[in-house]
Amino acid sequence: MKTRKESPSAKQSTAPTGLPKAGRILLNEPALACPSPAHRGLCALPSAPLRGSASRSIYGSVLLEVVIALALFVAAATIIGVGMNASVRSVERQRLNAHGTDLAATVLAELQLGLRTYDPADPEPFDAPFTNWTWQVIVTPEETLDPEPVFQQVEVVVRHDNPPHTLRLFELLPIDTGEEEAFREP
Repeated sequence: MKTRKESPSAKQSTAPTGLPKAGRILLNEPALACPSPAHRGLCALPSAPLRGSASRSIYGSVLLEVVIALALFVAAATIIGVGMNASVRSVERQRLNAHGTDLAATVLAELQLGLRTYDPADPEPFDAPFTNWTWQVIVTPEETLDPEPVFQQVEVVVRHDNPPHTLRLFELLPIDTGEEEAFREP
């Protein structure tokens, strides 16, 4: 009895489950050939590991891509961090400006109402909850051609301790002669 040998292309290698084995390519199949002669160096059998300079260049290019991606990520994170830090500092400065302006206007209004005196003194702290703030009044007579000036320049200086911040508010106010004028109807 003669046995007939099957050609290699007619055989199909299967795994125990009946599926084709992964990584095995039949050389006669045209669909698995390299698409062009220029790609021959890159077309390798999946089961065959890359060897020599081809593997080093592929691993080197992957490493280069990872390093570039990491550098871009670090640069973007740095730019975002610097922007956030600048915006936080700007908001803090605006908050201190608004708070200092309110306190200086309050001291100036209290001077006009007579609740505080015009006597220049050392910086004095505000009452709680404004313990980080101090105020000082500086009075300068207004220079005019009149022998007796009518107005004086009142400067209210408000300072914050930490972070250091100073705000000055000026206004011309009538000189307080100590005489109270009462307007009466005849």
